[in-house]
Amino acid sequence: MWTHFFFRLVLGALIFVLWGHFCDILKRESLVLKALRNPALLSRWITFEALSNPTLSMMPYLQKKERGYVLNVFCVVQADRAANRRLLLFFGLCSLALLVVSLLHGFATLICSSVWFLLRTLVPLSPGGISNAREHILTIAAILRLWRGENQVDCDSWISMTPVFKHLYECVKNMDLAIRI
Repeated sequence: MWTHFFFRLVLGALIFVLWGHFCDILKRESLVLKALRNPALLSRWITFEALSNPTLSMMPYLQKKERGYVLNVFCVVQADRAANRRLLLFFGLCSLALLVVSLLHGFATLICSSVWFLLRTLVPLSPGGISNAREHILTIAAILRLWRGENQVDCDSWISMTPVFKHLYECVKNMDLAIRI
């Protein structure tokens, strides 16, 4: 009796943690997309101080690539996607395996595990996930700022073809204008 209870408790905790990481990655991706469409949020995240003091993880992306800054933006986006894809696969497969184990240990264990899944889905995005999303957007903003400072016409042309970064670029331009005034 106690062993079943302890097993369900450990299984539930594992599901809560693994599925939580899976959900955090999905919620983080959603936050990045929402932020890119929300000028008010972007203006809170993108400040002169944040762009003037890039983190160490931003530095490799801020060095102009041989083919220009468009490759820098591409590298940031691709690195983020690849990392998220690997983590989603890992946490998704682990969570699925735990559900299979739950099913093998009986219907009651499966119901307990399903409750843990549902409870973890209701938890909001962790502060680390929010910070990571902010840093991802700040990295792209810093690249756009450097690009705009070096070749504004080329940057404006690329932004006109890439509407997903329109609000982000407007925020960078407004910040630069405020600094000059």
